[in-house]
Formats: sequence, C-alpha cells, structure tokens
Amino acid sequence: MGARAPLPAWDRFALDQRVWEWLAEGRDFWLALICLGPLLGGFSLLLDDLYDYETDRRNPRRCTLPTVQGILSSRTVRRVAWGQAGAGLLLALAISPVFFVLAGIGGALGWAYAAEPWRTKSRAGWDVVTNALGVAVICPLAGWSLTQPVGDFPWGLAVVNALGTAGAYIGTAIMDEPYDRAAGLRTVAVALGTGPAKKLGWALWLLYLFGLMGASALGYGLPRTLLPLVLGLSPLFVGQYARVLWAAGEPRACWRRVVELCALWHVLVLGLAILYAAS
Repeated sequence: MGARAPLPAWDRFALDQRVWEWLAEGRDFWLALICLGPLLGGFSLLLDDLYDYETDRRNPRRCTLPTVQGILSSRTVRRVAWGQAGAGLLLALAISPVFFVLAGIGGALGWAYAAEPWRTKSRAGWDVVTNALGVAVICPLAGWSLTQPVGDFPWGLAVVNALGTAGAYIGTAIMDEPYDRAAGLRTVAVALGTGPAKKLGWALWLLYLFGLMGASALGYGLPRTLLPLVLGLSPLFVGQYARVLWAAGEPRACWRRVVELCALWHVLVLGLAILYAAS
C-alpha cells in the first residue's frame, strides 16, 4: 500500500534484466518479511506454545505439539524463541530506526500476550486488544514505514483492519473456550460465554466489511477500483465467518475454516496487488 505497487521497484522488474539487482533494490522489503514473519512472528508463537501447556494438553487440536508431548523441552523452546527475537531485531535495526522501534513494539506485544506477568491472553478484552494492535496496526505501520512517512499512515484504515483482526480472533477464542476455561484462562470467550462472544464477533466482522467498503468507495488508503472486488467478496467473507462459528465446537474443523478465511482474505490482497500492477 505504501509503495502503491505489488513489490518494491515493480516498474523496473524484468526476469531477463538483472533480477538480482532488482532484488537488491528491495532489500529492506525482503528483510522486513523475514523479520516480522518467521523471526518475530515465530517468537510470539513459540512463547504462546511455551506458556499454553495446560491448555494445549487438553485441546485435541494442539495436544500433539512437541512441547506437549515432551519432544522439545521448555528450555530449548525458550532459547529458540529469544534467539528468533534477537535475530529479528538485528534485521529490523539494519532496515531503519523507525522500523526497529515498531518491530520492538510488535515483539513486546507478542511477549505480553503469551508470557507472565502480563499474559493478556488470560485477561478478557486485553486479549482482543493485544492481537488487534499487533497484527492490524503495528505490523502494517512497520511495512508502511519502508516507503512512506509514518505520519501519512491511513489510521482510519488501521482501525478497520483492527476490527477484522478482533473478529477473527474471537472466532478462534470461541473454538478454544472449553479448554481455556478448564485451564483457568479468562479469554474473551470464557468471560462472555459462547453466545455473547459470537454476537460480538459478528458485530466486529460486519463493521470490518462495511469499513472496507467505505474506505474503497472513498479512496481512503485503498484505490476506488478495489470496491467491486470488496463487494463481490463480502458475501463470501460473511459465509466463511459463519462456517468458522458453526464449527467452533470441533477444534480441527474450525481451524480449517479459519485457514480458509485467511486464504479468502489473501484473494483480496492479491486483487489489490493486481490493481497496483495494472495502474
């Protein structure tokens, strides 16, 4: 979005003309993908596995994890996690000071979500806020900073993205509600109960879709030409979210529906990339 292009230096891309030079031009972009994805993202996921032992051993979707089965020790997982965090921050520092600060905030949110003493995962409401802030605001802002001033970031669109992230998160919280309750975790689904949590999830998800439509129609952060695709995909987004909630009582089936929902979202991102490539 910041570059208004599918990839860095897109206008100079050609398979037969010095591809390596083109890749070098987008160095910061490729480093950022590795930093926010497998390194800092992996750090957050490993910490979640490390501190979720009591929940995971009860959960049929997660009881086969190496940490639960004792294949990997908690000491090993902790070392790998913090090694990933350190490598991610080193890459972030090589990109820019602004990106480093944002990456650090993202990593801190991942730590606060999973680990004591904060463990916002077990604090109803804060679990939603931590996910929405990290995934929908900090990471996109870090990406935006690669090509644009932070002050020009479309904050209204970040709010829209946060609504969608929160809605999707609540779907997964409902899926794990029985196991979180048994382990003493007070997630938003445990605190509200399954029925009210589903209603809240629906409200957030529908606000997200209407927000996308509004942003596209106004050309706010998104091109107006994206509106037909958003309108066309919205019924599919609604239907797929319904499938996520319907399958909430079956963890493995529900998780497949969540993955399908993410895949559908990537169709929207691909459409945006194609529009930028054609402009």
